[in-house]
Amino acid sequence: MQIMPNKSILEGVAKRLVPAPDGHGADLDFFVDRGEAAEGHTDFIQAIPGTTLTLFAAEPAVFEVGKRYRVTASVLGGPTGEQTVVEAADAIA
Repeated sequence: MQIMPNKSILEGVAKRLVPAPDGHGADLDFFVDRGEAAEGHTDFIQAIPGTTLTLFAAEPAVFEVGKRYRVTASVLGGPTGEQTVVEAADAIA
């Protein structure tokens, strides 16, 4: 469930992947170099450059620790709280 339409574009480095206890996906520690709202969306994440965020990645094989990525992420919510989720990721040089 989505709280309100929101989408952020983050650039930075994958620092650590921790597999989820249930075996689906992983938590990604992502060091932010840059963050902004995706065109036409609200930026709920409001990432501050120089900080590390924990994002849920349903497809953790996309990431390699130590590499730079451009990530599209959003904040999803439900009855047990909010979670910041990776929607798409592209490696950048």
